[in-house]
Amino acid sequence: MPKKQKPYKRLPGKKKNFLGGLNTLWLGADHVLSIDSKRVSEDYKRFYYTDIQSVVTRNTIRGKIQNLFLGLFCGLLTLLAALIGGSWVIFFGIMAGLFFLILLFNCLLGPTCECHLKTAVQTEKLPSLHRLRYVRKAMDRLRPLIEQAQGTLTSEAIEENALKESRQAASPSDSGKARKALRHEHGSFHAILFCLLLAWGLFAGIFIFYNHVALTLLSSAITMATGVFMIIALVKQHDSDMKDSVRAITWTTLGFVCLDFFLSYILFFVTAVKHPEAIRNQWELFKAFSSLSPMDSPWLMGITVFSVVCSFILGISGLILLKGFQQEHK
Repeated sequence: MPKKQKPYKRLPGKKKNFLGGLNTLWLGADHVLSIDSKRVSEDYKRFYYTDIQSVVTRNTIRGKIQNLFLGLFCGLLTLLAALIGGSWVIFFGIMAGLFFLILLFNCLLGPTCECHLKTAVQTEKLPSLHRLRYVRKAMDRLRPLIEQAQGTLTSEAIEENALKESRQAASPSDSGKARKALRHEHGSFHAILFCLLLAWGLFAGIFIFYNHVALTLLSSAITMATGVFMIIALVKQHDSDMKDSVRAITWTTLGFVCLDFFLSYILFFVTAVKHPEAIRNQWELFKAFSSLSPMDSPWLMGITVFSVVCSFILGISGLILLKGFQQEHK
């Protein structure tokens, strides 16, 4: 009995989203199928070979920012292992090696990018093609199928299509009106947010070597202010002309703040369990929490170092990208 041929073949690349979903691309007999799988549902989008006009790819700096994060983590953990010594050397050495392996793997994956598929009626982002190596492999398999369905273009036809698209771009089309409708965002709240992140990292770094109730109170106030300005910045950048890289940093800050809040809650809970006499007295419980020292706990040291590195990287990267966006607008 002949083996039944599969109707779809998966293209290289896949993209996991923040909530655990997965985006993939599949080649069918006469179309490309994009599947966005969520935990409880799946969304399907079909793009027929005869309708595809172009596949546009542009480089992004997301990979460079990831490498910067990982490199700073690795360097800081190596420095801590060299300075602190003792039994901490093994812990920080293992952590530094882990981040170095992740950094190496991320470099081997190659540059990051964004890929969009254009038809006559829509331009759709292809999240699974987020690395240039995936785009090249996917296009090697997709290009012959498109040419088979549409035929090949001569150089004269290519020049004519390019001239037509340039005229459409220069005309006041609907897409041009939509772009003009985007309001300009100056980024003042973003600037405050990134400065608060730097202050967050500074106080977290001081906490490694010195702890006091006043320091914990001030650090908590900065943390709460960061959360408030982060929400305002996310609202402000919605439907605005804010640069995609600044948007990404702001959303990454949301993930960092949520994770830090969660870890802080766990530490506070552990402190309450160890000091049951202070559970009914919030001030005494807060003083007990402030008396903790990262030097006495590898987990607290790891959380503190994570907080220092992330806040500094997000703050510095955000200010640099925001300044570049403001200069471009000027």
